[in-house]
Formats: sequence, C-alpha cells, structure tokens
Amino acid sequence: MATAADLGVEMAKKMGGLGAITPAQFMARLCKQFVVGVDPDAQAERDEGAFNWTLFGSSVGKHFHDAPTMAFM
Repeated sequence: MATAADLGVEMAKKMGGLGAITPAQFMARLCKQFVVGVDPDAQAERDEGAFNWTLFGSSVGKHFHDAPTMAFM
C-alpha cells in the first residue's frame, strides 16, 4: 500500500491541477472509496480487513493489459 500511495501521488502530480497532494491524503481518498462504513478512515484503522480489495482490484484492473508473448513460448 505504501508503494501504491507513492505511485499515486507521483501520477497525480504529473497530471497537474491537483495542488500539493501527500501520500496520507491519497490513502485517505482510497479509504473513502474502498472502505465500507460510516467513518471509512476510522474503520480502516480499527479493522485491517475493512479495505475491499475485490472492489479496488476491479476498479484499477482496467489499467492493466495482457502481456504480449512470442508464438513459440
């Protein structure tokens, strides 16, 4: 998650228009999107299983593609 936060911050900075975003702000945004509950940030801190990895995976999966392979492999 730390690597994902760092990469997300770097990508957000490259896109511009978002101002200065920190890894903590990026992680808070992820919690708001993928943690179920009234207070997602608090829920994520209390329950390590609160993050919905399935929903996260389906959300980011569109950014990944099959790797090309050679016909003889």
